[in-house]
Amino acid sequence: CTLLTPEGEILGTGTFDVNEYVKVTVPAGKVAAVNCTENQKVSRGKSLFTLEEGAPSEAYLDLKQQREDLEEQIQNLKDGLIITADWDAMLTSLSVSKGDSLSEGASLCTLSGTDGYQLSLAIDELDISSVTHGQQANVTLDAIEGTYTGTVENISYAGSGSYVTSYTVSILTEPIPGAYPGMSASGEVVVKSSGNALILPVAAIQYEGRGREQKAFVYLAEEESPGLVKDADALDLASLTRVYVEPGMSDGSYIAVQAEGLSAGDLIWQSSLSTNRVFEEETTAQTMPGGMGNMGGFPGTQPQGGFSGGQGGFPGGMQGQRSNRG
Repeated sequence: CTLLTPEGEILGTGTFDVNEYVKVTVPAGKVAAVNCTENQKVSRGKSLFTLEEGAPSEAYLDLKQQREDLEEQIQNLKDGLIITADWDAMLTSLSVSKGDSLSEGASLCTLSGTDGYQLSLAIDELDISSVTHGQQANVTLDAIEGTYTGTVENISYAGSGSYVTSYTVSILTEPIPGAYPGMSASGEVVVKSSGNALILPVAAIQYEGRGREQKAFVYLAEEESPGLVKDADALDLASLTRVYVEPGMSDGSYIAVQAEGLSAGDLIWQSSLSTNRVFEEETTAQTMPGGMGNMGGFPGTQPQGGFSGGQGGFPGGMQGQRSNRG
């Protein structure tokens, strides 16, 4: 440019340049976007360029790691403000409402599982040795029909009681539709199973021998056995087959037995007792056990027998029903 006086005389010439400028530089990297154009007027805070990560400095990496750590801590704090259920359950009690202030450890609600229930039983000291972990248990509820299956989950070794010590056994059950916590329930621990047993009348069991040599048996007859007569006064027991049995549990009227050669529906003989005596008023009588052959009793009392499983009857009131499998 040329500098002139008011009269037009040349005072000098030179080069015109910008008085203030700032050169924008970057340590290293790659330009991701150019947000301006040449000869564009920009204002303060205007975004000019966007850079991709290239070769950041150590200070940048340290600050970036601190930011990630802080973001993780913030997210954990946010997650702690949301309380979720860890499993499927029934919310049985709610202790708070919106706006309540809570202290550390305060109870919010109670969740009850829906995949089963726990039942505590007091087992007598005479029976606790027969109970082991994993044993099957049968559970019944007063309010719900049916029997449900459970297993022994825990046995407490701390006994309680003044005269007879009892121990607490915890039983876990399968889901029970319609059941609610706190319902009255009963449990039965199965300490031994008889397997597939036959149920017979107690009167059908006969015994031979004494003491340890005593054996239990029943008289078995085929439908067309020679000793099986319906119109005669006598029955030939010697012609019937003896089947030895192993007696099991009994309720006083029926007994569970196991035996080879005996199955449900077989015809077996059982003893009975009948009398034709008419007792006078205020006359008392003693109950006599049924039996076979000659035996003592009241005048007019005769031992008789019948076949469990036979249809019709023998003279003297022989009757019965077939054996059942239990």
